Amino acid sequence: MNQIGTLQLDKQIENSIGRWVSSGLYKNANEVIKAGLQLLDDEQKRAAELRSAVQEGLDSGISDNFNPYEHLQNLKSKYNSNVQTNIFK
Repeated sequence: MNQIGTLQLDKQIENSIGRWVSSGLYKNANEVIKAGLQLLDDEQKRAAELRSAVQEGLDSGISDNFNPYEHLQNLKSKYNSNVQTNIFK
């Protein structure tokens, strides 16, 4: 494992890490920091995917024959079908 350097943590962060370790969910400060960094990485990935999807939608142009009411009904039917199917699994 490579050591990057020394971190200086303010009391608030230090206390927060201490609470997580004391809770028993993490063995030490490194695990807490690793989990936090993983959340940041995941959040950045989701944000990039969302930006890409938004751009794809913008680039696709405007639909001439889109009926929002019909689309909403289709979504509701699909949702209700999935909910009923998953109840008995």
